[in-house]
Amino acid sequence: MSFYVTPRRSGETRIHKSSCSYCKDGKGVGSIFKVRRNNTVWSPPLATLVEAEAYARNHHHGKVVRCRHCLAPSALYRR
Repeated sequence: MSFYVTPRRSGETRIHKSSCSYCKDGKGVGSIFKVRRNNTVWSPPLATLVEAEAYARNHHHGKVVRCRHCLAPSALYRR
């Protein structure tokens, strides 16, 4: 599993698991062939959540948040 980081229009930076339905391995909700969609740029794949948080802090401004869909406390323990 890998993680991806993307800036949001709200000024936040959000971290997603690669398997998230909003991330789709860094392709987003739109086209499966584009890394850039709806003016959103996804990070390269990051190996760990700690690495993704560090990338978000170093490359983006604003608050860093975890996706409430794939990284919510209850989602972390789903199989």
